Amino acid sequence: MQQIIPALIKAKKNFKKISKDAVNPYFKSRYATLDAVLDATENALAEKGLTIVQVVEGYTLQTFLYHESGEFLQSNYPLPETTDSQKLGAAITYARRYAICAMLSIIADEDDDGNHSSSTKSTSNKPQKLVQNKVSQNARVSQNERVKKICALLDYPLELARQWLHQNNFTNFNSLSDEVVDGFVRSICWQWASQNGYPVEEFGCVANGSGVEGVKRWRDELIEFSLQQVS
Repeated sequence: MQQIIPALIKAKKNFKKISKDAVNPYFKSRYATLDAVLDATENALAEKGLTIVQVVEGYTLQTFLYHESGEFLQSNYPLPETTDSQKLGAAITYARRYAICAMLSIIADEDDDGNHSSSTKSTSNKPQKLVQNKVSQNARVSQNERVKKICALLDYPLELARQWLHQNNFTNFNSLSDEVVDGFVRSICWQWASQNGYPVEEFGCVANGSGVEGVKRWRDELIEFSLQQVS
């Protein structure tokens, strides 16, 4: 990685401001589409001999960041195992955008905390804060335990989580950064929603940093939102 990392650092200095060119109709918040993310980064990457390539292998999105030297970075993002082409297409678009943002360490969404707390119904006039459901920095639950509990909540097989670790050459979730684990948690939340027919594209995915209670609340609110759409 002697050439690709310095090149990426230099390229990031020339990234354009990412335009939040779309609106989440449920949270009323703005976010950047895949096109906006690419528009803000592709030229700067190319100037430093970098390019992004994404391919779908089975139900996995593979994202590569190649350098002209031959060095590359890779990440894998699980996709929902569905035969519904429309849902799969939406999931691939979401996954492409999220995978690129994670690889380049850029942000394409408005604050998830604010979005999620704005959707919480309460008889109190004071807004509730999702930060209570986040993993505390001072009393941290191990990432292994966090992922295990969330997998159990969403009936996601632990064996698939282990396979994901193996595919990405990781040994356990405790060794990973918060950003990487957040990406995995959000991917299985997206997969659960897609497989069960819930409109995650419209409602939005779980907030970064959410523990099992945060995911549970997101799940329950998504179900309630879906029922309201039907009625």
